[in-house]
Amino acid sequence: MAALLLSFAGASLGGALLGPLGVVGGRIVGANRAGHLLVLGGNQGDAVSISPFPRGRELGYRWPGNELLPEAAPLPVLAHG
Repeated sequence: MAALLLSFAGASLGGALLGPLGVVGGRIVGANRAGHLLVLGGNQGDAVSISPFPRGRELGYRWPGNELLPEAAPLPVLAHG
């Protein structure tokens, strides 16, 4: 049985991104210098990869229901993407 995913406000390290198609697009691993979210996903170009995702296109964020919600903190800025 799949774990319940809770909605929460704001991008958080390790949180799941709900993309424009309404499905979880991957896990947030940081942001790039342009401010885009960096998302680790398993179906991006037929590979596991980290891809930039422009802020404003996300429908929301999710967190596993059996874990404590993360505290608000700035995302690490990574050189990737």
